[in-house]
Amino acid sequence: MLKSLLIACLLAPLCLSGAACTQKGDCEKTVDHILELIQAELGGDAKIDVAKERAELLAKCKEDDGVTMQQQQCVLAAKKLRDLAACDRPR
Repeated sequence: MLKSLLIACLLAPLCLSGAACTQKGDCEKTVDHILELIQAELGGDAKIDVAKERAELLAKCKEDDGVTMQQQQCVLAAKKLRDLAACDRPR
């Protein structure tokens, strides 16, 4: 349950079903920072397969044409998981 909730929270800012942007951000940096936030907030309670989650999030990000530079900067500036909601692409 917790894992599903976390994944849903993570995919929200990476869901890129808005207008295309000209400047692409880096999916790998963005996803890695999101995973760092999960590990920092959940600590030893994080019973996730980081490699598997990383691969799935990268695939989703690239499938959706990546992230914008603005989204990447927002995600990299996030200090907590809840901060990621502000990083969603405007519709």
